[in-house]
Amino acid sequence: MTIFKIIADLIGSNNLSKNEVKERLDQEFNGYGYMKRVYGIEHMPQISTIVKLSITDTLTKAYNRLAFESFLEEEISKTKRYKAPLTLVIFGIDHFRKINNENGSLIGNFILIELADVVKKRIRTSDMLFRWNGDEFLVIVPHTDLEGGKIMVEKIREDVTKFNFNTIGNTLSCSFGIAEYDHKVNLHDYVMKVENSLHEAKANRNI
Repeated sequence: MTIFKIIADLIGSNNLSKNEVKERLDQEFNGYGYMKRVYGIEHMPQISTIVKLSITDTLTKAYNRLAFESFLEEEISKTKRYKAPLTLVIFGIDHFRKINNENGSLIGNFILIELADVVKKRIRTSDMLFRWNGDEFLVIVPHTDLEGGKIMVEKIREDVTKFNFNTIGNTLSCSFGIAEYDHKVNLHDYVMKVENSLHEAKANRNI
């Protein structure tokens, strides 16, 4: 059982007191020397700290892929309940492999951090940014239809184009995919749809 599953099970255990939860976590934490070494943790942290670590990408501080499905399931549930629109936006850096080859992976990491910061400043507090795969990011955009999502995409595109990425002394461009949630499809088909829209966008631009 992973630390993430343990946390999820304990947080969801309404019949346990806070002290009982902490005691259980203390017992489990003793077996996770790797986590202690990686994060420099010598003492049992707050439950909220463990939860944050478990759902956060350590490089960009966006949500990580592990957290994505849980968040999306929740938003889909709200969409069905309140009959509100929901849109997913996916984007990736154009020619990122070339950037890494020419400048090194350390510079590539700095670019990912800067890009995530640019996007965080643009999206709403209700939107959720995820590090998806390498240089790809996903944004869950609640209460927003396809047209509203396209407006967000153009604003992010403009922000990225204008931003001076100091690590390479230049600007970047990104390719985007977008899809509004269709109540007829399941979660995995919906994610595949938005991923395919990004692949199509890159193919159209010969990237």
